[in-house]
Amino acid sequence: MSDVKDDIQSTEAATSLEVSRLASSFIPHYKKILVPDDFSERSDKALSHAIYISNSTGADLVILNIITDTEIKPTMISATTKTGIEEGKEEIIEIGTVENKTDKSNDIHVSLEGQAEQMVKERVRLCKKAGAKNQIFYKMQTSKDVVNEILSLSEEMDIDLIVMSSKKITATIRSLSSTTKKVIDSVKRPVLVIYEE
Repeated sequence: MSDVKDDIQSTEAATSLEVSRLASSFIPHYKKILVPDDFSERSDKALSHAIYISNSTGADLVILNIITDTEIKPTMISATTKTGIEEGKEEIIEIGTVENKTDKSNDIHVSLEGQAEQMVKERVRLCKKAGAKNQIFYKMQTSKDVVNEILSLSEEMDIDLIVMSSKKITATIRSLSSTTKKVIDSVKRPVLVIYEE
């Protein structure tokens, strides 16, 4: 009989320890979710997951698009939406450009800026149409180093979760460095990886 009693006490102690590890103070409270976005179908899947998590937790979405195939000096276009937007009203309350003034290709830059603004507005509109309920920050930036931009923005904006897409790769190729793997290896925040089917 004492063996049964000892087992019950041991089980209660283990359960108590497990509960304390899962106490609400240890459960993450997502406030900002970062989603690197390259307009691909894989990226859309990651964004869909991020929208779902955002709607479930109340977290803001931070979408980052990095343009690497350009000779234009570092530039950023940033957009922010209102919270609780009514159907049919303008969603973007702020769109601004920060640029390096030493750029000599002004005509190309102005053209890219106009197209980029339209792309940003369209992407935010699609997120809202897909059901995004919380605030969206969209950043489009030119840079040569995608991984450092993701890591830098996650620190700067105090991101709680990064949601990224990745190709399914074989074990022999897995050792090679991909953007997703580099981010996972370098960041001190949780990363949710959405693999293509």
